Amino acid sequence: VLNSNFSKISGDAADFSGSKEQISETKFNYIKDKAISAGEVSEIKSENNKFFYSNIAISSKDRSIVNVDNNNFSNSQLYDLTAFNKKSFYQKGGEIFLKNKDDKINLKMKSDYVSKIFVNGKKIKNENFDLKEIY
Repeated sequence: VLNSNFSKISGDAADFSGSKEQISETKFNYIKDKAISAGEVSEIKSENNKFFYSNIAISSKDRSIVNVDNNNFSNSQLYDLTAFNKKSFYQKGGEIFLKNKDDKINLKMKSDYVSKIFVNGKKIKNENFDLKEIY
């Protein structure tokens, strides 16, 4: 997905399952669920994208890995980044590796106990994640 625009989407904008994809130079505006949703052992690279007014900008679940490089997040309603385990048979949640040039990143993030989110190489704290909060 290159140089695209997703706007006023009532569900997930870019929803991946068992996929290996790259999303670059793309704008996500007013997404009512997740702008990028990676699930079921997906590998996604998100590079130089802009997120405005999504419920959740990027979500990784069920053994998926999302590499996030130099993205801009603005006004996410719930979270900018989430990583969690939705389907128990995967026994592991998602992973997100965010790299941004600015070390002073103030994002809304949540990762359950079997998932990982790293921001510029530093792991954020895992916590209880009630999926009823987002589904």
